[in-house]
Amino acid sequence: MFRQSPAPRHVADAWVSLQKGIVGEQSVAELLAHLPDDYVLLNDLVLPGHWGNIDHVVIGPCGVVVIETKRWAGRVACVRDQWSVNGRPRRNVTRQVVGAAMAVKRCLAQGGASSSGWVESVVVFTHPLCRLELDRPTATVARFSELMNYLAVRSRPPKLTSHSVGILTRILLDAASSGPKRHESKLSLTVLGI
Repeated sequence: MFRQSPAPRHVADAWVSLQKGIVGEQSVAELLAHLPDDYVLLNDLVLPGHWGNIDHVVIGPCGVVVIETKRWAGRVACVRDQWSVNGRPRRNVTRQVVGAAMAVKRCLAQGGASSSGWVESVVVFTHPLCRLELDRPTATVARFSELMNYLAVRSRPPKLTSHSVGILTRILLDAASSGPKRHESKLSLTVLGI
């Protein structure tokens, strides 16, 4: 009789982590779908020259904001971009989200929108049992409950017109559709206005 051995622990841990990430990304996408009509939301964006996906890009009166979603529970600490959860080191989330923001800015510049201004990077934590202890992270860090207020504050005064929002969105969508396909993308576009 053939007996299948269980998956190694690191494979099982990776699977659980992936599932938590999906839940976090879905909750943020659902939250951001409630933005007013003058915003565009791109979820799971893959750009040429950037490894991996970009969880969310919001384009609107707030400017261009790249969001990395994490669903970590426990004491999440960041001391000058050194991350840990319950005292265990984690990969550098700041590097991840800032790299994604740089990829978006580079893509917009290559598309002719070099005057699009600053591209903001935000790490949002969605787990209700997350306790944040922050000491000078170089990216903005927010809780799920703070994200909409952050975008509202960034929108006053408006940083982009609806015409500019449309142009920047088109540049990113064109780049995403023309790049090499590293994986089956789940890119979704939520046009809240325009």
